[in-house]
Amino acid sequence: MTVTIREARIPKVSDLVSVWAVIRRYKALVIGIVIAFTLAALDVAFLTRPVYRASVVLIPADTNDSSAGLGAMLGDLGGLATLAGLNLGGADITVEALATLQSRQFTEEFVKENILLPVLFADDWDAETKSWIVTGADIPTLSDAYSLFDSRIRRAVEDKKTRLVTVEIDWRDRVAAADWANKLVGKLNEVMRTRAIREADASVAYLQQELAKTDMAALQQAIYRLIEAQVQRRTVAAVRPEFAFRVLDPAVPSDPDDFIRPRRALYLVAGPVAGLLFAVFLVLTIDFFRREFAREGP
Repeated sequence: MTVTIREARIPKVSDLVSVWAVIRRYKALVIGIVIAFTLAALDVAFLTRPVYRASVVLIPADTNDSSAGLGAMLGDLGGLATLAGLNLGGADITVEALATLQSRQFTEEFVKENILLPVLFADDWDAETKSWIVTGADIPTLSDAYSLFDSRIRRAVEDKKTRLVTVEIDWRDRVAAADWANKLVGKLNEVMRTRAIREADASVAYLQQELAKTDMAALQQAIYRLIEAQVQRRTVAAVRPEFAFRVLDPAVPSDPDDFIRPRRALYLVAGPVAGLLFAVFLVLTIDFFRREFAREGP
């Protein structure tokens, strides 16, 4: 089978002249369409409620276990330490913390604690009667709130080189955006603190059980060291509010004119250009069919 490749046809000057002639013939329609598109773009650019961005800059706290490198020293006891919940490698908890921040459970708890459903879905909420305007399956749920938060409101970005983490909140209310960003980080640290304390307590309880089962001095000493590491871990979690992340730059409300959407300059350029392209396509189509009908005759 032979494949024929056609060369791209470069428009002739005569073709461009013909197009220009058609545009001039329908110039009133072209101008009207361009004006309509421009007005629509202006409407979107200046009447759409602005969306603001609030950002919190974080750095992972030094949450490494004081027993870093203990696994190599304990040898065969590494399995016991793992069962006890002790991280022998002293790995940081950044990955776990970011996963928690973006998890469904964490987000839904945050929305519920701060009573954000009426705020996120204000169009469906009657502030005077404090009730939903919609009914039945149309009433927003925590699952709806999570979907909205995860896709359009909250974003967490980690710089692998500097290890800095930026948590961003995009919302129509610039003050609320900053407040939510700071509260999210505060809640995240609290959740991670509580989790670390709970795990340390469980590890110590397990190690104490193992300690009671053995009379080997060397093994007892190793278990004591594991218990000491977990007690230190619990102490750090108990006394340090910024357990997972330290806040380097808290979120503050943006200036009233410092919004990220809509991009007014883009709309002001795109409106007339889109209108002109559409108008040219429309008048060329109209002219084509007019000539075809005239050629066929009555």
